[in-house]
Amino acid sequence: MPEHEEHPDTPPYRYRIVTGSEQNDGATSGDNWEPNVFASIENIGKEAVLDPWIAVDGKNNWRTTQDILDGILTPQMTDDEKIVAIRAFVREHRYPIGDETEDGEAADPVKLLNIYGYADEHDTQTATDQLLRSVGLAPEYPDIGNPVDTHRMTLTLRPGETLIWEWEHREKFHGYGACPSRLCNGGMLYTPPINTDPERWCEAVDNLSAFESVWHPVDPTTESSLVYLIRSPYVIVGGKIVVAGQAFTVEHSGDGNRWTPVPYDGDPERPRILPIDRFFPSASPARYEYFVRFRGVNCTIKRILIETDTQMAPLSLPALKSGENEVVYSDRTSGPRQVRVVHGWYERLASR
Repeated sequence: MPEHEEHPDTPPYRYRIVTGSEQNDGATSGDNWEPNVFASIENIGKEAVLDPWIAVDGKNNWRTTQDILDGILTPQMTDDEKIVAIRAFVREHRYPIGDETEDGEAADPVKLLNIYGYADEHDTQTATDQLLRSVGLAPEYPDIGNPVDTHRMTLTLRPGETLIWEWEHREKFHGYGACPSRLCNGGMLYTPPINTDPERWCEAVDNLSAFESVWHPVDPTTESSLVYLIRSPYVIVGGKIVVAGQAFTVEHSGDGNRWTPVPYDGDPERPRILPIDRFFPSASPARYEYFVRFRGVNCTIKRILIETDTQMAPLSLPALKSGENEVVYSDRTSGPRQVRVVHGWYERLASR
């Protein structure tokens, strides 16, 4: 599988990728074969990176309602032309396949375009009306639904944290109906640094000190605890925690107050692999953050990996097409950043 790696410095950082496939890609042409595998942004530095993003050929910058509108409208348009353009854009960028979340999540235009990519007629119309209201135009159906506070595709990547767009359908989704036929499951990875400055990157740390990249108790007779908050711009649909160490329990919380142990019955001397899908059932309120707590008496923690699965709309992903692609990396970090951007894809020759 070919890969392309970049280390952007000053944004907007521009680079070019040429794919050698002679087949069109599924994301843009509707072909059954999809060459894109993943694209990722990893923070490999020591400071947080604010709102990192990549866009291919100037497409799919839908991070906010204003971003969406900027890509649809031009200053020369009349109000009637704006209405037509907004309606057409929403319908052309969602799959008309009957899938729906059944809880109004897709009524938010930012969520509809970036996370789901499908909606029933009610949510589609509500999302369209939200865009119309945002530019001072009257909604087509003012009595259908209520204005929503639109979502924003923003995030802060801490050191050791990665955002991954993936094109695989792993049947993990949010919604109260059947699994949608078209979705993508990407995610986030977080390997928290074990260092002498833990308060910067965790929610709480108590009775722990870092020595030689291992958490040790300051007082081995007293309980220690370590809490991390995981936050995603995409709806969370599962994940797992991998952790090495001794004499600790792992707990999950949706609000930071009520905690539930993550069960493990394996060898305590080996790294634990703890699935957390059970905390994110499809038919439950949509969630965009959760907490993980490690605690124990006289415990040691050697390594933590928190893997979060998310749902992503296929048409929103930074897809590479066959041939030449112009890619732009951007972020809103005020100082220097150290990031690694990687694209992975398959190539194949057209049949003769």
